[in-house]
Amino acid sequence: MGGQLAVYAYKKKGPIREFCDDYIRERTTKMSVEECIKFAEVMTRFGKALAELNVKITVPEDIPILEIKAGAYDLQSFVYWNFFKCFWDRERDYRRSLAVNFDWYHPRYAYRFTPEEVRAWFEKNRLRIISFDVIESGISVRGEKIQGARKCK
Repeated sequence: MGGQLAVYAYKKKGPIREFCDDYIRERTTKMSVEECIKFAEVMTRFGKALAELNVKITVPEDIPILEIKAGAYDLQSFVYWNFFKCFWDRERDYRRSLAVNFDWYHPRYAYRFTPEEVRAWFEKNRLRIISFDVIESGISVRGEKIQGARKCK
């Protein structure tokens, strides 16, 4: 039988971003499509305004309790990754950024996971991991069944 399984999962963010995501999504998932598009437009314009400031900030050292890493950030990216989704893509048009924000805020389900949780799925189901890539936004994994493994119950 053979074959491979590929999975992409949203990556769990730091506690402030997770709180804000849950708080905002508790409201936006109950909105009509039109209402949520209007909300996403506000968030998109806010992300654009932050990006246009061209402000760079430096976090001088890690803040472990908030899961904020030391380093230099542009203000829009720092807010986006650590506080709430206000996506803005400088390279593409407004409509793409709007779609990304809407796609996060309107769907009812948007589960987030840690890399350890995703790895455990593969181990539990006796899948050998071929590739495992973790980026800020998500976790991409590709695996295949271990030869001789029995079906999981």
